[in-house]
Amino acid sequence: MHRLITALVLAAAFNAPGTTAQETHPFTVHDMLAMQRVSDPQVSTDGKSVVFTLRTTDLEKNKGTYDLWLVEPTALA
Repeated sequence: MHRLITALVLAAAFNAPGTTAQETHPFTVHDMLAMQRVSDPQVSTDGKSVVFTLRTTDLEKNKGTYDLWLVEPTALA
């Protein structure tokens, strides 16, 4: 159910009035570098949680920061 709601919200956002092809731009390397990156997911031995790293890049300072996130798999569904 959560995935359906997420899909509907994304569809509504991309089809919002006033959004036209002229307002968008091609995906660039700069866009890719500015995105947060998830890596190294590890499931706990009891299967009740997942830990992963999230890298956020500061393009102006030319460096990145890493944060650890601990979530319950049910929170992702």
